[in-house]
Amino acid sequence: MDKKVQIKQPKYQLIAEDIAAKIVEGKYVVGEKIYARSSLASQYGVSAETARRAISVLQDLNIVEATKGSGVLILSYEHAAEFVHRLTD
Repeated sequence: MDKKVQIKQPKYQLIAEDIAAKIVEGKYVVGEKIYARSSLASQYGVSAETARRAISVLQDLNIVEATKGSGVLILSYEHAAEFVHRLTD
């Protein structure tokens, strides 16, 4: 019996990857503010907590900075590129 095991990534991880990819593609630039967590949640069709976790992943990697009540600021193209590159390897 050969069963293929499929590992499903958490939604917050997929959202973090998508945002990092958009930074690398130039859709978001360093210094730009992107949506607050609630807007990200509705954009991706997830809960605010899931959006918060995605931003938290990016913040831990120094890709973005989240400021309460002020949105999410893009900090680093290089760190985003590193993150995306690691995922594709």
